[in-house]
Amino acid sequence: MIDKNYVASMMTKEALYMGGHGAEEDYLGLGMLYYAITYVLKAELCVCLGSGGGFVPRCMRQAQRDLGIGRTILVDVGNGAWGRTTVHDVNSWFRLNFPDVEVWKMLTAEAALMIKHADYIHTDADHSFEGVKTDFMAYSQILEPDGIITLHDTHIQGVRSFVDELSTHSEWQVLELPMWQGLAIVMRADGLEISTK
Repeated sequence: MIDKNYVASMMTKEALYMGGHGAEEDYLGLGMLYYAITYVLKAELCVCLGSGGGFVPRCMRQAQRDLGIGRTILVDVGNGAWGRTTVHDVNSWFRLNFPDVEVWKMLTAEAALMIKHADYIHTDADHSFEGVKTDFMAYSQILEPDGIITLHDTHIQGVRSFVDELSTHSEWQVLELPMWQGLAIVMRADGLEISTK
């Protein structure tokens, strides 16, 4: 089912920080989960907040390509505050091989005002408590009722503190995966109903 040559040549090639997602040259790690969430939801719109080398938006977009649907938007301000990034270089491997991922070079707060709805949102931008909380509060407003938000780097204190706080709210279900740099999967408590659309 998994073509390791394809993984190595397309999904992990020149993907900065993929190791934080457990990915290796021909191993997707959490990338398989990002792909599966997109695929299972039949996500029409995926939004990725922050990315060093485009690993997560690749996984999202590949699932959409395989389904023949959708858009993937990557929002990254590109200021290097949380690490080096290559996604803004129009000649980067990522941009040349995934030109169908829309790259928005702006603050996540600005982008939230421009997006009306999303099926799957991955947050990996500002890792401070306030930054993660602000992103979650803004983007949860545009999340479809059966949508999913993933929060990466739950081992970093700011993200960890926000996930702990979020876990106390009955409105949200939170599933944590403590492997690699940590991931939280969040959905509304009243509802994940996978449609057959």
